[in-house]
Amino acid sequence: MRRPARVSCERFQKPTVPSLLPTGKNDVALQEAKDVIARIVKQRGFKLLGIRLLPTDNTALGASALATEPHVLQMFVENTKNFNDRDFDRCVPVC
Repeated sequence: MRRPARVSCERFQKPTVPSLLPTGKNDVALQEAKDVIARIVKQRGFKLLGIRLLPTDNTALGASALATEPHVLQMFVENTKNFNDRDFDRCVPVC
């Protein structure tokens, strides 16, 4: 999965990178994924700014595609260690 470009906006004080994580569709899988993300980010000494479920438009999908369509979480992690971009990208959890 390709990683989105860096985010630069007033809301984030330091360089931030969004990462995408596909998960299962049930509430338990979503919560487990969020817990794992939070734990890994904290262990690596970074700050998790937020996690959101990406909105999708699946109106064009057929029944078999809908049955296997994953939810995708997007997380925003702050570079609290002031690493250069390359080192920061290597430390942030990526799928």
